[in-house]
Formats: sequence, structure tokens, C-alpha cells
Amino acid sequence: MKKNKINFLLFSFLILIISNYYANADNKRNELMKMQKQKSAQVLKEYYKTFHSRVPHNIPKPDGIKIPSEIIKNNKNYDNYLASPDSINTILLNAPPIDMVVPGEFEENQAILVAWPYISYDEYGNEVISLFENIGMSYEPYSNRVNYVKIQNIPDLNENSEFANIMLKLINYIQEEVPAWVTVFNLNDTIEIKKYALDKGLPLTNVRFIKAPSNSFWYRDSGPVAFYYDNLNKIGLLDFEYYTGRPLDDNINTYISQFSKYPLLQSSLETEGGNILVDGYGTLFTTTAYRNNNLDTEGQFYIDTNNSLDIRIKTPINGTQIDDSIKYYMNIKKLYVLPTLLHDGGTGHIDLYADMPNENEFVFGKFPQEMSYLTDYKILNKNIDSLLNLTNVHNAKYTAKYIPTPRKNNGKFYTDDKSYEFDTRTFSNHLILNKTIIQPIFNNGINGDIVGDSYAIESIKKAYPGYKIKTIDMRALDGSGGSIHCITKQIPAENPIRISHRLLTPNDLNKTDLSYPLIAKVESNKEIKEVKVFFRYNLYPEWDSLVLVKNNDGLYSANIKCTKTCSEYSQVDYYITAKSDVKIISSPMPAPDGYYTILPSESSVNEAMINQIKIFPNPTSEKIFIEIGNEISNSFNIKIVNESGKEIYNNTINNNDNLPTISINTSILPMGNYFIYINSNDKILSGKFNVIK
Repeated sequence: MKKNKINFLLFSFLILIISNYYANADNKRNELMKMQKQKSAQVLKEYYKTFHSRVPHNIPKPDGIKIPSEIIKNNKNYDNYLASPDSINTILLNAPPIDMVVPGEFEENQAILVAWPYISYDEYGNEVISLFENIGMSYEPYSNRVNYVKIQNIPDLNENSEFANIMLKLINYIQEEVPAWVTVFNLNDTIEIKKYALDKGLPLTNVRFIKAPSNSFWYRDSGPVAFYYDNLNKIGLLDFEYYTGRPLDDNINTYISQFSKYPLLQSSLETEGGNILVDGYGTLFTTTAYRNNNLDTEGQFYIDTNNSLDIRIKTPINGTQIDDSIKYYMNIKKLYVLPTLLHDGGTGHIDLYADMPNENEFVFGKFPQEMSYLTDYKILNKNIDSLLNLTNVHNAKYTAKYIPTPRKNNGKFYTDDKSYEFDTRTFSNHLILNKTIIQPIFNNGINGDIVGDSYAIESIKKAYPGYKIKTIDMRALDGSGGSIHCITKQIPAENPIRISHRLLTPNDLNKTDLSYPLIAKVESNKEIKEVKVFFRYNLYPEWDSLVLVKNNDGLYSANIKCTKTCSEYSQVDYYITAKSDVKIISSPMPAPDGYYTILPSESSVNEAMINQIKIFPNPTSEKIFIEIGNEISNSFNIKIVNESGKEIYNNTINNNDNLPTISINTSILPMGNYFIYINSNDKILSGKFNVIK
């Protein structure tokens, strides 16, 4: 009896010790969280700029430094850093599947992966660099002294934190389209994060939280390169080696694999997702930066069995071996490696200036003439020229659209390398998410380059017709080397429908019957029930449609033919849809709001239109006059659309006085080209004018 009483007392004492330990830990965590919420926005900005830049800078290289045992023994997940991924229930693929397909970012996605931003503190409340989940590094650059310390990782929930606010807005836009996969250090943190979002008026309603500790939030680079295999029936995750000094980020894909149940394919090749631009059909565009990453001997940080922190030694490989490796791991048929920009914030990544809205064309962020003094001006222009001299998967030349380069807050362009590298702003670094583009801008409606951003958004709408554009002020990431694209990662949809075709051009026109032959390739792991093309001439409001017939070669074809009044100079818009048992997908995805357009050559359009409608003065700034000819009845409909096809004027006019001309006020129209369509007695006449300021 006495012995049992002693055991009970010992047990109670042990429980008290454990309770006090966790209570003290919770109290310390609460103190840190309270302290963090009181930090100024500028202090937080300096922390992120120092410790969370896209490329980890100034992290001292360990050389067998012993980690204090009291830090190691309290590190609950220490084993994860030593063990292989299969120890945390991750299925590994031994080799790339032979039918591996890395889809384009313009294809359908089921989710977007992001990381909630965290700040790491030592026991004294000092911000430090996180290395492992409970191990951090404090560094004194002047004395070159390094200390390895036990840390706590606190989610950024500061009311004034630009980074937390950016992430919250980003997650909110994502969840409107697909679920947001959000990584956190601890699932208990989600209670505070949800409350923070609710208090901000942006409740998290379509979010899946993943316990996955990370060093930073640059998931474009460290996150998985997802791919299809087994005849599009399965999804796999490709894991490249990540930057030295970020072991948690390098390990992130094991957690994503465990969460998603998608198998993991690991490669020792070092590269980042921001330098991977694919067309979805076996072509990869990248820069020499990815080669440079594989020429050294420094691998990732790790802790050995003697509790010593060190760097894994890797064998450097030459350029040919590097190229062969990436082709092997991504099933690449064509690889194009471009010269790296030298002043883009340190990454040299292609995603800072190039994007693909489909497999046929690029959208480039092009430097204006005002920035011709920059070293990267010539490199970028040469890269663009090189890409436009290549042929795409349909054996046709790539086409291009252009969007501007962001300017300074005062609306002026960058005129030297140093000032541009300090900001590294880019409109190209956005996220294409199904029918939405989440777009970086550089103003908040009160300050910043409001006028320049507004002009840029109009250009982006023209380059990506039909997409919903959602904007976020990304100035907090100025100089960090990236923007929205860099902190997100697409997870492609299951049961995909993939539609590809060569974009139609005026040269495809059969002038005998004014038809365009369309041939499309449609792939899915489900039976395709129907493929259709929807089309219209001269921006006529109604869409006609045709069913595409499957040929013996497995391709689908139809002849787009005018069913209303039209000519060989008519503009033609079209989009393609494909239906399986489980879904209907359009190409382009935002159809019918977005569509492909066949525009006759400028000279032929002008010649034809001059013969149909006379418009003067042209160009104009205040008003245009339209000459009414004999072909137009007293009552007619007149419509004006801009270059992207958006209708901006529609009116039915009764010209009972038989006036020879009518006038339309154009003073409120932005600069640009406009098309006029007059519908009179079931005949459509067209014209074109230009507004200048």
C-alpha cells in the first residue's frame, strides 16, 4: 500500500513537471507572439528582406560544427532530417515514367500550394535564421561569429505586416478558384491564422492546412514539379535539390507527397521551379543559371549522427551532363537554355520576364527604350529574338505579346543596373490559375505608380483576353528577387482534358469558301464524348459551333466557315471545348470570355475597311465622324469594340433626317485602336480608328 502511494506521488510529481514544462513553453510562445504583433511594419520588412530573400545570401557554411546536445534532444522531428522520405510514409518512384507529362501552367489546376510566413526566434526573443524545425542560426556578420540556438517559430499575425496581408489576400483569391494548400509549422497555429483572417474580413473557407516546416515561402522554387503519368491516370511530384542553406525547404516535397498521396520522384540535380517554363508538350525553356547551380560541390546542410552540422558534398557535373539530366527527369524532348539576366535580384530565372498562355505563344515583360542603358536590356531583347525564331510543337513559329516593365513609385523608369536590381519589379511574375490571373501591381490606390499600373493592367488584359485579373500590391517584395509567381506552386487537376492546336492565321484561309481548317489534339484518361469549336466573325454577338470529327490519326478536325455576312478581311474569333464523363474544358480556359483571334494583316484590313466605312479624323482625340453611304438604311445598329474584343459602345440610331454623317464622342476613350461595326439590313460594315491623346 505504501509502495503504491509512493508510486502515485512520483507519478503526480512527474505529471506536474511535464505540465510546468509545457506551460512554460506555451507562456514563452505567447510572449513571443505578443511581442511580434507589436513590431512595426518596417522592422518586419527588414527581417523578411534579410532572412527570406528568394536566394539565401550570407549564410555561413558550417564545417562540422557541433550542435549543442540540449538543442538536438528537444528537436522532436530531428529524425526526419536524417531519414529517407519513405520513413514518413512517402511513396518513391525509382525512375521517371516513360509517359511522363509536365503540364503547362495554363492548364487546369486543382490547388495552389503556399506557405504561411513565419518568424524564428531564439530564447531571448531575437530574430534568427531557421535551419531545422527547432534549430536556428544567429550570425554576426562583423565578427563572423555563428551561434546555433534552439528556436521557436511563430506565425506572422501582425496587423501591419505587409507579408501576412499579402499572403492572406493571395490565399483569398486562390480559394475563390480552387483549394489553397497552406503549409504551417504546427497545425495548432491554424486557429490563430483563421482568427486573423476572419478579423481581416477574409475568412478561410477553402483551405487545407499541411504541417510542413519550411525555411521560407518561395515555393515556386522549392515546391514540387507535378507531372502526369500512366496515360494521365496518375500524378507524381518531382523533387529537385534546392538552395544550400535551406534544408527544410529542400525537404518540403516529402510532406506534400505524404499529404497528397502522390508519389515522389527525387533528383540530385539542383534547380528551382522559377527557372522552369514548359509548353506542356516536352519543351523546356530555362537559363544558364540552372547550369551554374550544378557546377559546384556544395550540397544541402545536414546534421550527422554525431550531432555535427555540415554540408553534403556533391560531384559537380558539366553542361552536357546537366542538360541530359534535366531532359531525363522531366521527359524533355527540346531544351532551350538562354543567357541569364545579370541584375534581376540574383536568381537569373526566366519567370521574371516570360510566360506562356498556351503552347503556341509567349507573353514577355519587355524593357522600354528608356531602360536601354541597363545591361539586361540587350540580353533580354536577344533572348526574346532567340525564342521567336524557334518552332513550337506544331512546327510553327512562336508568336508573342508584350506587357510593360513596372516603373518606380514616382512613375519614372529605372536608368541604371543598381536601382533596378534593388527593386526587381515585374508584371510577368503572376499566377495563372484556371480562369483567373493573380497579378502583382505596385500601388495601393493611394501611393505608388497608380497611372503606370493602370496602363499595365490594360496591356495584361489584351495579352490574356477573358481572364479575371485580381491584383495585389507587391512592393513589400521589392528587391527580394520575385513576386506572386515565386511564392506559389500549381498542383494540376486530376482526370485532365488536354487540348492543343496550332493557332489559326490569315494564311490558313480557304478563299473559295472563306473557311479555316482546324485540327486539334485532345487527350484524357477518360473517354472524350464530344469536341466542339465555337466561332464568330467580325465580333458578331452570337457564337456558331461545329462538332469536330475524330480522324484515323486520333486528331479532331472541322472547317470553320462563315454563316453570316463576311469577307476574307473579316476578324474571326474561336475557342475549343472538349467533354468527358467528368468535366468540360475549354481552350483557352476562360472561354467564352476569352478566345483565340484571327486578325487579317494590317494593310489588308485598312484597305478593306476604307472601302466600307469612311471615318474622319483618323487618328482622333475628341470626336469621330462616320460617313453614311447608300448601303446604310435610316435605322441601323452601331457597335464599337477595343482591340481585346470588349464592347464599349452599342447604340441603335434612327437617321430619319438622312444626315450624311453621324458623330461619336471619343474623348473619354483610352489611347488605342478601335473597331466599328454597323449592322444595317442584315449587312455588317466595318471600320477602324485610332484614339490619341
